[in-house]
Amino acid sequence: CTMAYGLSNYIEAAGSIFLGLDGNIETSAFNPIRDTLFCGNQMVYDITGSILTTTSTLVVPVGGALKAGTSITRALAVHFGKTALSTGVTYGVNKVGEHYGWSESERFWAGVGAGVVTGIATQTVDKHYNLSGYYSSVRPPRSGVKISDEGRSKTNKFTSEEAEEFAFKSTKGKAKADSVALGKYADGGPNSYTKVAESMDAQYFDLDNWDELASQYSADEIWKVNEKFLDIQTSSGRDIYLSHNPADYIGDGSFFSKELQYLLDSGYTFIKEGDVWRATR
Repeated sequence: CTMAYGLSNYIEAAGSIFLGLDGNIETSAFNPIRDTLFCGNQMVYDITGSILTTTSTLVVPVGGALKAGTSITRALAVHFGKTALSTGVTYGVNKVGEHYGWSESERFWAGVGAGVVTGIATQTVDKHYNLSGYYSSVRPPRSGVKISDEGRSKTNKFTSEEAEEFAFKSTKGKAKADSVALGKYADGGPNSYTKVAESMDAQYFDLDNWDELASQYSADEIWKVNEKFLDIQTSSGRDIYLSHNPADYIGDGSFFSKELQYLLDSGYTFIKEGDVWRATR
């Protein structure tokens, strides 16, 4: 309904532009909904449009807040603030154009353009500072870190299909790589498994949205995703390289330790090759 209302307004606006370009400033442009369903009653049409628009604008912030687990009030406040700013800029540009004698079509498109730019800018600021609470401001940890479930309520479960889907999405690096790198993140330094993978054109595991997932799933559940990644890699026949000495991390409770145990249980052994270790079987 809201889309139909908006489309009807755009059709009327386009008609007004064409009438204006033709020099006809007396005739009102045709509005498909107002001039048929509402028999030309502008007041009833505007009230109905306001109700539809208000209802539809509540769906996005409320849904986003529920998904992100943040405050609905906060999400609504930021959403309406961004909307008000964009609307205000559009109105202001329109009034400036009116002051300087711009045509109706010039004011319309200038207002639309200014509103769009303002909307993009406010969305960028929201994402950067996480004003609405939709976006995690914490950089997700990488494979190889230790995590704790203390203080968290973890009731969600991954199905096998969901874990596999996340595993594919978490596979980074060259699509047709011949190798995969595992190891410790090490603060992203030169010995990080991600750096080793990049230097070898290898694939690696990097789970997106870690902060969000870790608030909903236990370490054991998140491990299912990591395990699916290993299933994919070992079945692909890719060479497996380790950025850190496996003997130093087996049994330390990190995901890297679990990865090593997975490889050992799958019949792999570890051999040092230069600055890295290779898993062979």
